[in-house]
Amino acid sequence: MGILKNLRLRSKLNRALELERQGRIPQARAAFEDLIRAHPEHADGWFHLARVCFELRDTYRADECYHEALQRAPGKRGCYSRHDQ
Repeated sequence: MGILKNLRLRSKLNRALELERQGRIPQARAAFEDLIRAHPEHADGWFHLARVCFELRDTYRADECYHEALQRAPGKRGCYSRHDQ
């Protein structure tokens, strides 16, 4: 991944995580959606999107995102605790 692309990814991820930390969950969801649109290969972005969707009670989308995260990083299965446990 190029340096500029990596910086953009980090910037989008940090923004989304900060919104989530602040409890601004609908805004965090939009930011994570933006992140995965720009970087669909980013498994952690999918996982965090799953968490905020679950918090917003959009369990269908949360489950989709959780599975996307696992498809992109099957070795992280143990790291990604199931969002509905």
